[in-house]
Amino acid sequence: MDDMNRSCRDFTAVLASGEPTPGGGGAAALCGAVGAALCGMVASLTTGRKRYEAVETEIQQLLKRTNALQDELLEQAAADANRVTEALNAIAGIESRVSRVEDGLFNNITGNPFLASFDSLDGITLVKGIWNEERKRIEC
Repeated sequence: MDDMNRSCRDFTAVLASGEPTPGGGGAAALCGAVGAALCGMVASLTTGRKRYEAVETEIQQLLKRTNALQDELLEQAAADANRVTEALNAIAGIESRVSRVEDGLFNNITGNPFLASFDSLDGITLVKGIWNEERKRIEC
């Protein structure tokens, strides 16, 4: 679910959980959007009032800028969640590949592409593993 379409209560509940998103970037962008919305509120309450007609043009410009900033920050919050998800997926892929390499090197001796056989261990210092006399190999 798009975090920016959650209720405030749901957003903060998920933010406080162990879920990877929303995170700090999304929370910061949401706070910025709320700040921009408050500026927009003040501009909206000011515009059209006789007392402020001398600055009406500036207030209208401010209102446009705050609305645009609010939209941009909400988009950035959603983009932050997407970037975090992409990064976590990339990390999971790397961890999976590393795990397969480690398994091939250290656990699955029969499928190890670096397997070397010896008739004996004469002249070889065994650092890790156990010499399997029957199979003539070091097993980790």
